[in-house]
Amino acid sequence: MIRKKEWEKSFKNVNGREPNEEDYEKALSLGLVREESSVPNSNKKTVLVLGTVIVSLLIFAIGILLTIFFYPSPKSSQASFASSTSQSSKKERESTDTGSSIDYKDSSKLSQEDQVKLEEGYKSIEL
Repeated sequence: MIRKKEWEKSFKNVNGREPNEEDYEKALSLGLVREESSVPNSNKKTVLVLGTVIVSLLIFAIGILLTIFFYPSPKSSQASFASSTSQSSKKERESTDTGSSIDYKDSSKLSQEDQVKLEEGYKSIEL
């Protein structure tokens, strides 16, 4: 199939005259000519430009989201210092809460000699 203008030129060369509307309808029915598109070129260009802009904005937004979610966390000395300080202060608070005595429940972690001393200490307190 060819476009209307190309068909008109070939028709003029073959027949030696300009084609009329009847000739065009006959060529359409035989499938020799392709109908003109109903969408003008300016609309196609507008759609293409808008599509390009929207796709580029989507790619930009995806790039920002990927950067936000997958950016590595900073490894500075301040961050490690803060975590070690909080752990040491937590241990200090626990040791001041319990005092210098050790609960009988935690005796399983002690050596045999320490367990004996602890049991003797509890017995002396009970008396």
